[in-house]
Amino acid sequence: MAAALAALALALFAAPALADGIAVSASSNPAVAGLPLTLTARGTLPIDCTDDGFSANCGVSFYIAPASSGDCTDATPGNGEYVPVVGPAGSPFTATDAPASFNRGGAADAVGTDIVCVWLEVVPPGSVDSQTAATGWLTLPVRAPRYSLKLSVPRHAPAGRRATVTATARAEARGFIALQILPRGYRSCRAAGGPLPAPLLNLAFGPDVNDDGSAVLAPGTTTKRFHVKRLAPRTYIFCGWITPLVGRDILVQRKLAVGARRSRR
Repeated sequence: MAAALAALALALFAAPALADGIAVSASSNPAVAGLPLTLTARGTLPIDCTDDGFSANCGVSFYIAPASSGDCTDATPGNGEYVPVVGPAGSPFTATDAPASFNRGGAADAVGTDIVCVWLEVVPPGSVDSQTAATGWLTLPVRAPRYSLKLSVPRHAPAGRRATVTATARAEARGFIALQILPRGYRSCRAAGGPLPAPLLNLAFGPDVNDDGSAVLAPGTTTKRFHVKRLAPRTYIFCGWITPLVGRDILVQRKLAVGARRSRR
């Protein structure tokens, strides 16, 4: 009898059988640097999983790091974001980490390849220690967000007349934009080296203007129209810069030749 009871107790409190592997997916693959990312893990629960609002005996840990730092064997569940899961033994589970917490910050801020490691951690009945019941991983490339800038400036305008300038910016992620007319002494926008603190004229693209005249560029498509008045006869250089969250600056240059006003006969 004693042997039978011992065998029954061993069966009741033994470690749970390993569940099938965890399937890991991302809302964007490749991910875009600077944009929120949602990670989803799906699998099967090996034991009854409950959550009384104070503690849960089952949960999924998500961990993201640059792939160059090693594979998932170099990480531990305690380093990641923990998401409780509930359900009876044998039932499917879905855990979501949104927005995903990158080790580098709130979002991937570098182009390259990341690795997503996922663990299903469970605390078996009669135990106080968690055990890894299933694992999963995903290789996640991260690309730079896309930006574009179109600057429409008339080639010629009469002196003293109004010239209309239109700028259309497209951005996948947040950035900064500056539109300026260069003062005398600069032959090109590239020679200016970037937005100037004291341009001939700063065309404010948004309300949040920095010391260099740049404004915050929100994701999406933004079109602004400017009316430039009372330009004296000479050639003016219009410069548009976008400083992206990740990647190289975008530079667009246009020239406007303002002629002398013709006298009336």
